[in-house]
Amino acid sequence: MTELINQLWQSFKPLFYEIVKDAVSEVLSQTERKEVHYYSRKELSEKLGVSLPTISRMVKVGMIHPRRLGQRVLFDSREIDDALRENKLAKYKRVKK
Repeated sequence: MTELINQLWQSFKPLFYEIVKDAVSEVLSQTERKEVHYYSRKELSEKLGVSLPTISRMVKVGMIHPRRLGQRVLFDSREIDDALRENKLAKYKRVKK
């Protein structure tokens, strides 16, 4: 029985690896094509559940970095998502009851 399983595994192994490789490549290519989105100060404060002065404080201490487009202050969504993933902004997250 074990011999049969080993033979089946050896015959399907290259096909299995090819399927997994294709699936991983597809997922990676989709994430690379993700459009850049920018949050305004108000949008970011709503997303994080904090006030506008807190956003200003986060910028001042270097937790997040704004981009300026004319007079508009914008925040790169990828940078914000990375900071959230790394728990850098957890101190400012309000607990919703």
